Amino acid sequence: MIVKFWGYFFIAFSIPFFLSSKSRESLLELAIDKSFIFMSGFISLIMCIPLVLINNVWRADIVGFTTFIAWMGIAKGIIRLYNPEIIINMASKFNEKSYRIVGIITLLLGIGMAYAGHNPYWC
Repeated sequence: MIVKFWGYFFIAFSIPFFLSSKSRESLLELAIDKSFIFMSGFISLIMCIPLVLINNVWRADIVGFTTFIAWMGIAKGIIRLYNPEIIINMASKFNEKSYRIVGIITLLLGIGMAYAGHNPYWC
């Protein structure tokens, strides 16, 4: 169930990277806005802490991978809350091509996780 959640979340998250250049420009602007960085860090913690509490299983399969992603989400949330300058420095190095690459990787990851969530023999 959690694997499907992450799969669909990554698919939905990757769509703006492909829609239009205006969408990518908006993402670039949001990536350097301190209030957006703070809110996204808070939302990341709200999403990932319950997932770690529910599914803190470390195995060498898709379940362990979802635990890893949830812990990385917690780390991301903490960094965004307490040191947003790191995020601003990283975002300033990105360009439109970088966002397309991130979008492709996120889409493929989402498709793979959604597939694994619907085919439990992977676990």
